[in-house]
Amino acid sequence: MIGPEGPEGRQLPPVLVSAATAQTGKVVKDESKTITDGRRQRGEQSRQRILSEALRLFSRHGYAGTSLSAIRDATGLPVSSLHHHFGSKAGICLAAIDALGETLSGSGLQQRLQSVTGAEARAHLLVQGILRHNEQEYPTLLLIIRLAMDGDDIDPAIRPAVQAIRKKAVDGLAANLRLVFAERSPPLPRPRCEVMARRLLAIMDGWLVSQLTDYPDALPAWSARDLEHLVLALAED
Repeated sequence: MIGPEGPEGRQLPPVLVSAATAQTGKVVKDESKTITDGRRQRGEQSRQRILSEALRLFSRHGYAGTSLSAIRDATGLPVSSLHHHFGSKAGICLAAIDALGETLSGSGLQQRLQSVTGAEARAHLLVQGILRHNEQEYPTLLLIIRLAMDGDDIDPAIRPAVQAIRKKAVDGLAANLRLVFAERSPPLPRPRCEVMARRLLAIMDGWLVSQLTDYPDALPAWSARDLEHLVLALAED
């Protein structure tokens, strides 16, 4: 077997031939990995662009009022790319709902509530956490409200996800309310906290609905102090 030649045309020893071949293979492998990583990164960027623009359109025009062609025009990506990443318009909507569900699963707020004492201090932390979350997830929350308002007209593929995310929100808020009033004697039973959570969410839903009907481009003028008073008052009702 004739191997690569050295600097003076001499054949390299087999050991050096193997080393050179291995080095060449490593370079090819590294280049292939770089190309793959680049494609993956571009794919994730396209996915996030689709999700972001679709959320903006869904929250403004509703799910039924937003077409795939509208999402295509907003993103500048072909419809085939939308199908590749999400499968369908319902798939885009479900991905947005799933992302919201992930934000509801965080335990950071519960840890902060346990770090302070007193119902008023904990109510303050709870409200700050709620307002921060609502600001960050505002377009998705508007989408959920729109879907909930659709009632029986909602896409059957989406209805279970909407019901599940609403239940998750109630359960999470009820758990946080139990922590707010953990020092109360006797402690508030879980069913009572669930009722309180539903009432609080209903009030916040009303604020969001007002955005859809009165001020569609503005974030609600949440009053932190009013919400804190409301949280404390719900426990006395």
